[in-house]
Amino acid sequence: MISNENNLDNNKMYIKIKPNARQVYRNNTMSALWNFGWMKTLDKISGKILEVETEYLFSDQYNTVAIEGVSENGLRVMEELVDEVINDKRKGKARCGWCGTTTDATKPCSKCEKTEYLEKF
Repeated sequence: MISNENNLDNNKMYIKIKPNARQVYRNNTMSALWNFGWMKTLDKISGKILEVETEYLFSDQYNTVAIEGVSENGLRVMEELVDEVINDKRKGKARCGWCGTTTDATKPCSKCEKTEYLEKF
């Protein structure tokens, strides 16, 4: 879902993609590894606000929900391409390195009940 700043839902997390995302990607990726399909996708989402899927959160990347006309399954966007995080749902949370669950950072993992593998955001 591509949004504008006027119609954001305060209960959802969003990322604003850098307006020069394609150039950032090119600068940070060896030319032999450039994915031209990904560059075309970046052209479509550059400068846009995208809704983030919050079931599985990461500290350095974001999974978006489906984006009509761009990706029916959503995209994985690396931190370097993000200008701003809006309504960040990672605060007070951690990712369990054992099972991958996003959980409360002050308690054992809600899925596997381990504490030693929690990586706070």
